[in-house]
Amino acid sequence: MKTLVDNGKVRVRAVEAQALLQDGTEDERYQGGKWGGLYLRAPEIYFRVLEMAGDKLVRLKDVAEVRFGIKTGANDFFYLEPLPYRPVCPQCGRVHEEALTAEEERAWRERGEEPPEGTLVAVKNGMGWEGYLEYNCLLPVIRSPRELPSSSLEVRVADLTTRVFLAPKLLGKHSQSYVGWGEQVEVEISQGSRKGRYVKGYHNLPSVSANQPWWKIANPVRPPNLVCMMSYNNRFGFWLNRRALVDNRLYTIQVKPGIKIEALSMVLNWSFVFLQQYLLGRSNLGQGALDFKVYEAEQLLVMDPRNLQCTEEKIAKLGAFQIEEKILPCNCLLEPSIEKEIRETTQLLHRERIKRAAS
Repeated sequence: MKTLVDNGKVRVRAVEAQALLQDGTEDERYQGGKWGGLYLRAPEIYFRVLEMAGDKLVRLKDVAEVRFGIKTGANDFFYLEPLPYRPVCPQCGRVHEEALTAEEERAWRERGEEPPEGTLVAVKNGMGWEGYLEYNCLLPVIRSPRELPSSSLEVRVADLTTRVFLAPKLLGKHSQSYVGWGEQVEVEISQGSRKGRYVKGYHNLPSVSANQPWWKIANPVRPPNLVCMMSYNNRFGFWLNRRALVDNRLYTIQVKPGIKIEALSMVLNWSFVFLQQYLLGRSNLGQGALDFKVYEAEQLLVMDPRNLQCTEEKIAKLGAFQIEEKILPCNCLLEPSIEKEIRETTQLLHRERIKRAAS
């Protein structure tokens, strides 16, 4: 590729047809490519990185699988919050003094330990139901980008307040009772042609029809994985998630065999990746937010994680990439002067994106 004209107002680049064909070919079939985003809008530093890194770069889809998080079809039933107190059990008619409260349950999670089998947790769902469920039926879940920290790039279970009902093969006594309650309560249909109507029981909702049985979430994506957002404004990152499930408002990135998740975390949390998100995404959301699809995430170029030596200490030093921060956690995969130029250019372009939306 040659830059023929670039005077700040007009840019003309000559690209060989073979290069365009190669960029847009997938599975031996031409799928098309984002010529405008990459060849017309990309700053010079983008092409310099491509030249410097060469065959050290791989597509994200070659080393990982990008997927949506879980879709419950009935959040009011499946999502629960541990209670700070022990209510009267709707099944037993008494208070279970041996059950875990929110603080006690969180302590077990933080330690990464399992309480004795059959241990109960005091919980409440979105319909106002309060009672008890077995600890082994509840898993932490990341529901919102707000639960992803900025000072660190690792999800902490202690920061997650929601649990998802993920039943094992055999339901415990209290889980059975909860499923029974779910089949008797009146539920409003929230989408589709029957929106606003009521049915008896969650099992009659069209949104859980894919579950077999209805109270068992189909094919949940389990940790460990990396988590990223679907849309971005002024904060970017890929968070290491070791113990939580992820809601479908976020993406999960599952490493392929032979890939270390810590190494993938390092190569994804790189300013050059956040520059590519600017080039590949669309600023068609409110306030200039950047929409980023699964297929676009799969096309991201990263340093081959198989060639990277990574330690927990390196990951611990990283934080989210924020476009207004003057001093950013440094993840140097190239020469420091080049990394500085990538970071500053990426910040500038994202600030201009938000400024254009505001005007």
